Amino acid sequence: MNAAAETRIEAGGPEKPGGFRALGGLLTAQFLGAFNDNAWKQLVIMLAIAAAAGEADGASAKEAAAQRKTAIAQIVLMIPLMAISLPAGLLADRVSKKSVIVSMKAFELALMVLGTAALKWHPAGGMTALAVLSLLGVQAALFSPAKYGILPELLPHDQLSKGNGFLETCTNLAIIGGIVGGGVLFWMTKSEPWHAGMLLILCSVAGIAASLAIPDVPPARAEGGLAATVRMAYDAIRADRVLRLAVIGQVIVWSIASLVPVPIMPYATIVLELEGWMSGLPLAALGIGIGAGCLLAARLSAANVEYGLIPLGAFGMALSALVFAAWGPGLAGTMLVLGVLGLFAGLLLVPLNAIIQWRAPADRRGAVIAFTNVLVYTGMLIGSVVALGLAKAEVSAQGVFSRWGPGSPSASSGRFPSSPRPSSGS
Repeated sequence: MNAAAETRIEAGGPEKPGGFRALGGLLTAQFLGAFNDNAWKQLVIMLAIAAAAGEADGASAKEAAAQRKTAIAQIVLMIPLMAISLPAGLLADRVSKKSVIVSMKAFELALMVLGTAALKWHPAGGMTALAVLSLLGVQAALFSPAKYGILPELLPHDQLSKGNGFLETCTNLAIIGGIVGGGVLFWMTKSEPWHAGMLLILCSVAGIAASLAIPDVPPARAEGGLAATVRMAYDAIRADRVLRLAVIGQVIVWSIASLVPVPIMPYATIVLELEGWMSGLPLAALGIGIGAGCLLAARLSAANVEYGLIPLGAFGMALSALVFAAWGPGLAGTMLVLGVLGLFAGLLLVPLNAIIQWRAPADRRGAVIAFTNVLVYTGMLIGSVVALGLAKAEVSAQGVFSRWGPGSPSASSGRFPSSPRPSSGS
Protein backbone atom coordinates (compact mmCIF):
# COMPACT_ATOMS: atom_id res chain seq x y z
CA MET A 1 0.00 0.00 0.00
CA ASN A 2 1.46 3.38 -0.92
CA ALA A 3 1.78 6.37 1.40
CA ALA A 4 -1.00 8.36 -0.30
CA ALA A 5 -3.44 5.51 0.16
CA GLU A 6 -2.45 5.17 3.81
CA THR A 7 -3.06 8.86 4.33
CA ARG A 8 -6.53 8.60 2.80
CA ILE A 9 -7.43 5.65 5.00
CA GLU A 10 -6.21 7.43 8.15
CA ALA A 11 -7.96 10.65 7.20
CA GLY A 12 -11.15 8.76 6.53
CA GLY A 13 -11.37 7.38 10.06
CA PRO A 14 -13.58 8.66 12.91
CA GLU A 15 -14.45 12.34 12.64
CA LYS A 16 -12.37 14.57 14.84
CA PRO A 17 -14.06 17.12 17.17
CA GLY A 18 -13.56 20.40 15.33
CA GLY A 19 -10.56 19.62 13.12
CA PHE A 20 -7.80 22.18 12.80
CA ARG A 21 -10.03 25.00 14.07
CA ALA A 22 -10.20 23.21 17.41
CA LEU A 23 -6.55 24.01 18.11
CA GLY A 24 -7.13 27.68 18.95
CA GLY A 25 -7.78 27.15 22.65
CA LEU A 26 -4.92 24.65 23.01
CA LEU A 27 -2.42 26.89 21.21
CA THR A 28 -3.38 29.92 23.29
CA ALA A 29 -3.26 28.01 26.57
CA GLN A 30 0.12 26.52 25.61
CA PHE A 31 1.53 29.89 24.56
CA LEU A 32 0.59 31.60 27.82
CA GLY A 33 1.79 28.68 29.94
CA ALA A 34 5.14 28.42 28.17
CA PHE A 35 5.55 32.20 28.46
CA ASN A 36 4.96 32.05 32.21
CA ASP A 37 7.29 29.07 32.74
CA ASN A 38 10.15 30.71 30.88
CA ALA A 39 9.61 34.21 32.25
CA TRP A 40 9.69 32.82 35.80
CA LYS A 41 12.75 30.69 35.07
CA GLN A 42 14.46 33.73 33.54
CA LEU A 43 13.67 35.85 36.58
CA VAL A 44 15.11 33.18 38.89
CA ILE A 45 18.26 32.84 36.74
CA MET A 46 18.80 36.59 36.42
CA LEU A 47 18.49 37.01 40.18
CA ALA A 48 20.97 34.16 40.65
CA ILE A 49 23.42 35.58 38.09
CA ALA A 50 23.24 38.98 39.79
CA ALA A 51 24.15 37.29 43.07
CA ALA A 52 26.95 35.26 41.41
CA ALA A 53 28.48 38.37 39.86
CA GLY A 54 29.00 39.79 43.32
CA GLU A 55 30.56 36.57 44.65
CA ALA A 56 33.40 36.11 42.11
CA ASP A 57 36.34 38.13 40.81
CA GLY A 58 37.43 38.17 37.17
CA ALA A 59 35.41 37.54 34.01
CA SER A 60 36.25 33.83 33.79
CA ALA A 61 35.32 33.16 37.42
CA LYS A 62 32.11 35.18 37.09
CA GLU A 63 31.14 33.27 33.92
CA ALA A 64 31.75 29.95 35.67
CA ALA A 65 29.78 31.03 38.77
CA ALA A 66 26.88 32.18 36.59
CA GLN A 67 26.96 28.89 34.68
CA ARG A 68 26.74 26.99 37.98
CA LYS A 69 23.71 29.01 39.11
CA THR A 70 22.01 28.51 35.74
CA ALA A 71 22.71 24.76 35.80
CA ILE A 72 21.28 24.45 39.32
CA ALA A 73 18.07 26.21 38.25
CA GLN A 74 17.80 23.83 35.29
CA ILE A 75 18.37 20.78 37.51
CA VAL A 76 15.71 21.97 39.96
CA LEU A 77 13.26 22.14 37.05
CA MET A 78 14.29 18.78 35.52
CA ILE A 79 13.94 16.59 38.62
CA PRO A 80 10.13 16.92 38.98
CA LEU A 81 9.70 16.74 35.20
CA MET A 82 11.42 13.35 35.27
CA ALA A 83 9.71 12.07 38.42
CA ILE A 84 6.12 13.05 37.57
CA SER A 85 5.95 12.17 33.87
CA LEU A 86 4.85 8.53 34.29
CA PRO A 87 1.91 9.31 36.61
CA ALA A 88 1.10 12.13 34.18
CA GLY A 89 0.81 9.64 31.33
CA LEU A 90 -1.58 7.49 33.36
CA LEU A 91 -3.64 10.58 34.14
CA ALA A 92 -3.73 11.65 30.48
CA ASP A 93 -5.08 8.25 29.40
CA ARG A 94 -7.53 7.69 32.27
CA VAL A 95 -9.04 11.19 32.37
CA SER A 96 -10.22 13.43 29.55
CA LYS A 97 -7.17 15.28 28.29
CA LYS A 98 -9.13 18.53 28.25
CA SER A 99 -9.88 18.11 31.96
CA VAL A 100 -6.18 17.58 32.67
CA ILE A 101 -5.25 20.69 30.67
CA VAL A 102 -7.80 22.91 32.44
CA SER A 103 -6.78 21.60 35.86
CA MET A 104 -3.10 22.21 35.16
CA LYS A 105 -3.82 25.77 34.05
CA ALA A 106 -5.53 26.35 37.39
CA PHE A 107 -2.50 24.87 39.16
CA GLU A 108 -0.29 27.24 37.17
CA LEU A 109 -2.33 30.20 38.41
CA ALA A 110 -1.87 29.07 42.01
CA LEU A 111 1.90 28.80 41.48
CA MET A 112 2.11 32.29 39.96
CA VAL A 113 0.32 33.70 42.98
CA LEU A 114 2.69 31.78 45.27
CA GLY A 115 5.70 32.95 43.27
CA THR A 116 4.63 36.58 43.38
CA ALA A 117 4.24 36.34 47.14
CA ALA A 118 7.68 34.68 47.39
CA LEU A 119 9.34 37.57 45.52
CA LYS A 120 7.50 40.06 47.73
CA TRP A 121 8.98 38.43 50.83
CA HIS A 122 12.38 37.54 49.32
CA PRO A 123 13.23 39.98 46.48
CA ALA A 124 16.63 38.33 45.93
CA GLY A 125 14.95 35.07 44.90
CA GLY A 126 16.92 32.24 46.49
CA MET A 127 15.47 28.94 47.66
CA THR A 128 11.85 30.09 47.73
CA ALA A 129 11.91 31.12 44.08
CA LEU A 130 13.66 27.85 43.20
CA ALA A 131 10.93 25.92 45.03
CA VAL A 132 8.26 27.58 42.88
CA LEU A 133 10.34 26.73 39.78
CA SER A 134 10.40 23.11 40.90
CA LEU A 135 6.61 23.09 41.32
CA LEU A 136 6.30 24.54 37.83
CA GLY A 137 8.22 21.46 36.72
CA VAL A 138 5.52 19.30 38.34
CA GLN A 139 2.83 21.29 36.53
CA ALA A 140 4.60 21.04 33.19
CA ALA A 141 5.10 17.28 33.59
CA LEU A 142 1.39 16.74 34.23
CA PHE A 143 0.45 19.05 31.35
CA SER A 144 2.73 17.60 28.66
CA PRO A 145 1.16 14.17 27.89
CA ALA A 146 -2.31 15.73 27.70
CA LYS A 147 -1.07 18.58 25.48
CA TYR A 148 0.66 16.33 22.94
CA GLY A 149 -1.71 13.38 23.31
CA ILE A 150 -4.81 15.42 22.51
CA LEU A 151 -3.48 16.46 19.07
CA PRO A 152 -4.31 13.13 17.34
CA GLU A 153 -7.73 13.23 19.02
CA LEU A 154 -8.47 16.67 17.55
CA LEU A 155 -6.81 16.29 14.13
CA PRO A 156 -6.89 13.71 11.33
CA HIS A 157 -3.59 12.08 10.41
CA ASP A 158 -3.04 14.25 7.33
CA GLN A 159 -3.03 17.38 9.53
CA LEU A 160 -0.87 15.97 12.33
CA SER A 161 2.49 17.28 11.07
CA LYS A 162 0.90 20.67 10.45
CA GLY A 163 -0.61 20.66 13.94
CA ASN A 164 2.73 19.74 15.50
CA GLY A 165 4.39 22.49 13.51
CA PHE A 166 1.96 25.07 14.83
CA LEU A 167 2.17 23.77 18.39
CA GLU A 168 5.97 23.76 18.42
CA THR A 169 6.09 27.19 16.76
CA CYS A 170 3.62 28.57 19.30
CA THR A 171 5.67 27.05 22.11
CA ASN A 172 8.91 28.53 20.87
CA LEU A 173 7.40 31.97 20.32
CA ALA A 174 6.24 31.79 23.93
CA ILE A 175 9.71 30.69 25.04
CA ILE A 176 11.17 33.67 23.18
CA GLY A 177 8.65 35.99 24.81
CA GLY A 178 9.32 34.47 28.23
CA ILE A 179 13.10 34.66 27.93
CA VAL A 180 13.13 38.23 26.60
CA GLY A 181 10.19 39.28 28.76
CA GLY A 182 11.75 37.81 31.88
CA GLY A 183 14.92 39.80 31.26
CA VAL A 184 12.95 42.99 30.62
CA LEU A 185 10.83 42.45 33.72
CA PHE A 186 13.97 41.84 35.79
CA TRP A 187 15.49 45.06 34.45
CA MET A 188 12.28 47.08 35.01
CA THR A 189 11.37 45.86 38.48
CA LYS A 190 14.91 45.84 39.94
CA SER A 191 14.48 45.67 43.72
CA GLU A 192 10.76 44.81 43.54
CA PRO A 193 10.57 41.78 41.22
CA TRP A 194 7.21 40.78 42.66
CA HIS A 195 5.66 43.35 40.34
CA ALA A 196 6.67 41.06 37.46
CA GLY A 197 4.64 38.30 39.07
CA MET A 198 1.45 40.30 38.68
CA LEU A 199 1.75 40.12 34.88
CA LEU A 200 2.32 36.38 35.08
CA ILE A 201 -0.83 36.00 37.17
CA LEU A 202 -2.85 37.76 34.46
CA CYS A 203 -1.37 35.43 31.84
CA SER A 204 -2.44 32.42 33.89
CA VAL A 205 -6.01 33.70 34.16
CA ALA A 206 -6.14 34.17 30.38
CA GLY A 207 -4.70 30.68 29.92
CA ILE A 208 -7.49 29.12 31.98
CA ALA A 209 -10.08 30.91 29.83
CA ALA A 210 -8.39 29.65 26.64
CA SER A 211 -8.23 26.06 27.89
CA LEU A 212 -12.01 26.02 28.40
CA ALA A 213 -12.43 26.48 24.63
CA ILE A 214 -10.70 23.15 23.86
CA PRO A 215 -13.23 20.56 22.61
CA ASP A 216 -14.20 17.78 25.00
CA VAL A 217 -12.56 14.41 24.35
CA PRO A 218 -13.31 11.11 26.14
CA PRO A 219 -10.73 9.28 28.26
CA ALA A 220 -8.56 6.96 26.16
CA ARG A 221 -8.95 3.99 28.53
CA ALA A 222 -10.60 3.12 31.83
CA GLU A 223 -8.30 0.41 33.16
CA GLY A 224 -4.69 -0.06 34.21
CA GLY A 225 -2.52 1.42 36.96
CA LEU A 226 0.98 2.90 36.91
CA ALA A 227 2.72 -0.45 36.43
CA ALA A 228 0.36 -1.29 33.56
CA THR A 229 1.04 2.13 32.04
CA VAL A 230 4.78 1.51 32.06
CA ARG A 231 4.35 -1.99 30.67
CA MET A 232 2.01 -0.88 27.88
CA ALA A 233 4.28 2.01 26.89
CA TYR A 234 7.37 -0.19 26.93
CA ASP A 235 5.66 -2.94 24.92
CA ALA A 236 4.40 -0.43 22.33
CA ILE A 237 7.84 1.12 21.88
CA ARG A 238 9.61 -2.25 21.77
CA ALA A 239 7.17 -3.64 19.19
CA ASP A 240 7.52 -0.75 16.72
CA ARG A 241 11.03 -0.10 15.40
CA VAL A 242 10.16 3.29 13.91
CA LEU A 243 8.55 4.43 17.15
CA ARG A 244 11.57 3.17 19.07
CA LEU A 245 13.98 5.11 16.85
CA ALA A 246 11.91 8.28 17.27
CA VAL A 247 11.99 7.94 21.06
CA ILE A 248 15.77 7.42 21.03
CA GLY A 249 16.15 10.44 18.76
CA GLN A 250 14.09 12.61 21.12
CA VAL A 251 16.21 11.57 24.09
CA ILE A 252 19.47 12.37 22.30
CA VAL A 253 18.28 15.73 20.95
CA TRP A 254 16.94 17.02 24.25
CA SER A 255 19.89 15.71 26.25
CA ILE A 256 22.19 17.72 24.00
CA ALA A 257 19.81 20.71 24.02
CA SER A 258 20.02 20.91 27.81
CA LEU A 259 23.66 21.91 27.42
CA VAL A 260 22.82 25.07 25.43
CA PRO A 261 21.13 27.51 27.89
CA VAL A 262 23.60 26.96 30.74
CA PRO A 263 26.62 28.54 28.99
CA ILE A 264 24.69 30.98 26.76
CA MET A 265 23.06 33.07 29.50
CA PRO A 266 26.40 33.76 31.28
CA TYR A 267 28.08 34.27 27.89
CA ALA A 268 25.51 36.98 27.12
CA THR A 269 25.67 38.77 30.47
CA ILE A 270 29.37 38.43 31.34
CA VAL A 271 31.37 37.83 28.15
CA LEU A 272 29.24 40.03 25.86
CA GLU A 273 28.39 42.35 28.80
CA LEU A 274 24.76 42.78 27.74
CA GLU A 275 22.32 44.73 29.90
CA GLY A 276 19.68 42.70 31.72
CA TRP A 277 16.93 43.53 29.23
CA MET A 278 19.13 42.35 26.33
CA SER A 279 20.46 39.21 27.99
CA GLY A 280 17.74 36.98 26.58
CA LEU A 281 18.33 37.97 22.93
CA PRO A 282 20.70 35.06 22.06
CA LEU A 283 18.26 32.45 23.40
CA ALA A 284 15.42 34.37 21.75
CA ALA A 285 17.22 33.95 18.43
CA LEU A 286 17.45 30.23 19.16
CA GLY A 287 13.70 30.13 19.81
CA ILE A 288 12.92 32.05 16.62
CA GLY A 289 15.05 29.59 14.68
CA ILE A 290 13.25 26.62 16.22
CA GLY A 291 9.87 28.15 15.41
CA ALA A 292 10.92 28.80 11.80
CA GLY A 293 12.28 25.27 11.54
CA CYS A 294 9.02 23.81 12.86
CA LEU A 295 6.95 25.77 10.35
CA LEU A 296 9.28 24.79 7.53
CA ALA A 297 9.11 21.14 8.61
CA ALA A 298 5.31 21.28 8.68
CA ARG A 299 5.27 22.81 5.19
CA LEU A 300 7.75 20.29 3.76
CA SER A 301 5.92 17.37 5.37
CA ALA A 302 2.49 18.38 4.02
CA ALA A 303 0.15 15.43 4.77
CA ASN A 304 2.97 13.01 5.62
CA VAL A 305 5.60 12.50 8.30
CA GLU A 306 8.85 13.36 6.51
CA TYR A 307 11.61 11.11 7.82
CA GLY A 308 14.25 12.72 5.61
CA LEU A 309 14.25 15.87 7.74
CA ILE A 310 15.69 13.99 10.73
CA PRO A 311 19.30 13.53 9.52
CA LEU A 312 19.28 16.99 7.92
CA GLY A 313 18.31 18.59 11.23
CA ALA A 314 20.82 16.55 13.25
CA PHE A 315 23.81 17.33 11.05
CA GLY A 316 22.79 21.00 10.80
CA MET A 317 22.75 21.28 14.60
CA ALA A 318 26.24 19.74 14.80
CA LEU A 319 27.67 22.12 12.21
CA SER A 320 26.11 25.17 13.89
CA ALA A 321 27.55 24.20 17.28
CA LEU A 322 31.03 23.75 15.86
CA VAL A 323 30.84 27.13 14.11
CA PHE A 324 30.03 28.80 17.44
CA ALA A 325 32.86 26.91 19.16
CA ALA A 326 35.40 27.97 16.54
CA TRP A 327 34.19 31.56 16.17
CA GLY A 328 33.23 32.82 19.65
CA PRO A 329 31.06 35.54 18.07
CA GLY A 330 29.73 38.85 19.33
CA LEU A 331 26.03 39.55 19.81
CA ALA A 332 25.04 39.61 16.12
CA GLY A 333 27.09 36.51 15.32
CA THR A 334 25.77 34.66 18.36
CA MET A 335 22.18 35.40 17.37
CA LEU A 336 22.86 34.32 13.79
CA VAL A 337 24.49 31.01 14.76
CA LEU A 338 21.88 30.17 17.40
CA GLY A 339 19.10 31.07 14.98
CA VAL A 340 20.49 28.65 12.39
CA LEU A 341 20.99 26.00 15.09
CA GLY A 342 17.35 26.44 16.10
CA LEU A 343 16.19 26.16 12.49
CA PHE A 344 17.81 22.74 12.14
CA ALA A 345 16.49 21.70 15.57
CA GLY A 346 12.95 22.53 14.43
CA LEU A 347 13.40 20.42 11.28
CA LEU A 348 14.38 17.54 13.55
CA LEU A 349 11.77 17.88 16.29
CA VAL A 350 8.58 18.03 14.20
CA PRO A 351 8.96 14.62 12.51
CA LEU A 352 10.13 12.99 15.76
CA ASN A 353 7.07 14.32 17.63
CA ALA A 354 4.71 13.36 14.81
CA ILE A 355 6.12 9.82 14.59
CA ILE A 356 5.61 9.25 18.32
CA GLN A 357 2.04 10.59 18.26
CA TRP A 358 1.13 8.72 15.07
CA ARG A 359 2.75 5.37 15.78
CA ALA A 360 1.68 5.10 19.45
CA PRO A 361 -1.52 3.02 19.84
CA ALA A 362 -4.51 5.26 20.56
CA ASP A 363 -5.40 3.61 23.89
CA ARG A 364 -1.88 4.09 25.27
CA ARG A 365 -0.76 7.25 23.52
CA GLY A 366 -0.55 9.21 26.76
CA ALA A 367 1.47 6.39 28.32
CA VAL A 368 3.94 6.30 25.42
CA ILE A 369 4.37 10.08 25.46
CA ALA A 370 4.83 10.07 29.25
CA PHE A 371 7.35 7.20 29.11
CA THR A 372 9.22 9.09 26.39
CA ASN A 373 9.13 12.22 28.57
CA VAL A 374 10.70 10.32 31.47
CA LEU A 375 13.55 9.21 29.22
CA VAL A 376 13.89 12.70 27.73
CA TYR A 377 13.91 14.45 31.11
CA THR A 378 16.37 11.90 32.48
CA GLY A 379 18.66 12.74 29.57
CA MET A 380 18.16 16.45 30.16
CA LEU A 381 18.90 16.04 33.85
CA ILE A 382 22.11 14.21 33.00
CA GLY A 383 22.94 16.96 30.51
CA SER A 384 22.34 19.60 33.17
CA VAL A 385 24.58 17.78 35.64
CA VAL A 386 27.26 17.55 32.93
CA ALA A 387 26.83 21.30 32.33
CA LEU A 388 27.26 21.91 36.06
CA GLY A 389 30.45 19.84 36.02
CA LEU A 390 31.78 21.79 33.03
CA ALA A 391 30.96 25.03 34.84
CA LYS A 392 32.86 23.91 37.93
CA ALA A 393 35.78 23.09 35.63
CA GLU A 394 35.44 26.66 34.26
CA VAL A 395 34.91 25.45 30.68
CA SER A 396 33.89 28.40 28.50
CA ALA A 397 30.76 28.55 26.33
CA GLN A 398 32.87 27.81 23.25
CA GLY A 399 34.35 24.80 24.99
CA VAL A 400 30.89 23.46 25.89
CA PHE A 401 29.66 23.79 22.30
CA SER A 402 32.78 22.06 20.94
CA ARG A 403 32.01 19.09 23.20
CA TRP A 404 28.34 18.53 22.37
CA GLY A 405 28.34 19.50 18.69
CA PRO A 406 29.83 16.25 17.33
CA GLY A 407 27.20 14.21 19.20
CA SER A 408 24.15 15.70 17.44
CA PRO A 409 24.18 13.39 14.38
CA SER A 410 23.61 10.41 16.70
CA ALA A 411 19.97 11.55 16.95
CA SER A 412 19.50 10.26 13.40
CA SER A 413 21.74 7.20 13.69
CA GLY A 414 18.81 4.78 13.31
CA ARG A 415 17.52 3.82 9.86
CA PHE A 416 14.05 5.27 9.34
CA PRO A 417 11.97 3.97 6.43
CA SER A 418 12.02 6.00 3.22
CA SER A 419 8.24 6.53 3.33
CA PRO A 420 5.54 6.38 6.04
CA ARG A 421 4.20 2.97 6.95
CA PRO A 422 0.95 1.92 8.66
CA SER A 423 0.91 2.82 12.33
CA SER A 424 0.45 -0.77 13.50
CA GLY A 425 4.23 -1.17 13.81
CA SER A 426 7.06 -2.57 11.78
